[in-house]
Amino acid sequence: SERAFWYFLQRRGLNMKVIADACYEEMMVREVTKKEQLRRKLERMKVIPKTVDELMQDPYMEDIFTELRASGITEKTIRRYASTWLELVVFADKHPSDLTEEDFKNFVEHKRKQLEEQGKDVRHPKWAHYFSNVIITPLRVLAKNLGIPIKGYLKTVEYEGMYKYVRIRVYERYKILKYIKENYPDFYEPIRALLILLYETGSRRIGIKNGDLVEKELFGQKVYMWSSVEKGRRSMIPWEKIIKPFWVPYIRPYIKKIKRMIPKKTSTIVMKILREAYQYAIEDEGTLNYALE
Repeated sequence: SERAFWYFLQRRGLNMKVIADACYEEMMVREVTKKEQLRRKLERMKVIPKTVDELMQDPYMEDIFTELRASGITEKTIRRYASTWLELVVFADKHPSDLTEEDFKNFVEHKRKQLEEQGKDVRHPKWAHYFSNVIITPLRVLAKNLGIPIKGYLKTVEYEGMYKYVRIRVYERYKILKYIKENYPDFYEPIRALLILLYETGSRRIGIKNGDLVEKELFGQKVYMWSSVEKGRRSMIPWEKIIKPFWVPYIRPYIKKIKRMIPKKTSTIVMKILREAYQYAIEDEGTLNYALE
C-alpha cells in the first residue's frame, strides 16, 4: 500500500525533500546533457560555406538575414553583403560564428593590398568610395550582428562625385544665353525659362516635365512653387521647391512650351543648342564634360 511504501522510504532516511532534491538534480543533469548534445550538433553543422547560397542558408546566419529583410534592405543589397561576408569567411577559413576582430582587421588589410596590386589606389576618392561601399559597409553590418566592436579600421567614407566642385560661373551663364539669343532667337526665351527652372529647383529635366508652377500661401504670404513628382527607388516621390517671384514672369508664359521641348532622347534640337552654347561659353574642361553629359 501507499502507507507501507512511505514507511519503507522513511526507514532508509528518505523524505519528500530528499526525493525532490534528487529529482531536481537529475533534471539538471539531463538538461546539461541536452545542451551539450545540441552544442556538439551545432559544432558538427559548422561547415564553412563555399557559396553565397550556402552562407545564406546557414542556420547561424538565418536570424541576421531575417533582420536585414525586416529593415527594408533589398534582396540585391543583401546578396551583395553576403558576397563580401563569404570572402571574409573563406579568407579566415572559419565558420561565421567563429570570426574574431582580428579576422576582420586582417581581411580589410588583405583587400587593400589586393586593390593596390591591381593598380587601384584606395586613397583616391573613386576607389576610397568603392572600398567603403563594397567592403567596409557590409563588414560593419556583420560585425554589429556578431557583437564585434566597430573601430577605426571599419570607418566608411562619404562619397564625393567626380563633379562635386564643378561650377558654371556667372559670366559663363550670360555667355550661354547670349549665344542662344544670337544664334537661335526663336528658342531663346523658352530655353532661358528651362535653365532658370533647372537652377532654381536643382531638379532633373524629368522633374520639370512632370511639374507645374503653383501659387500657395505660406506663413501668411503668397509664394510660388514648382510642384512635381519623380521616381524614387521604390515609388514616385512628390516634391515642391520655392521659386523666387522675380523669375515667375520669365517662366510662366513658356511652361507648356518647355514641357514639349524637354527631350526624351539626347538628339533633339534643344540638346544640340545647349551643347553648342556650353562649348562656346564654358572654359573649365571638367565643368564642360559635366554639362555635356
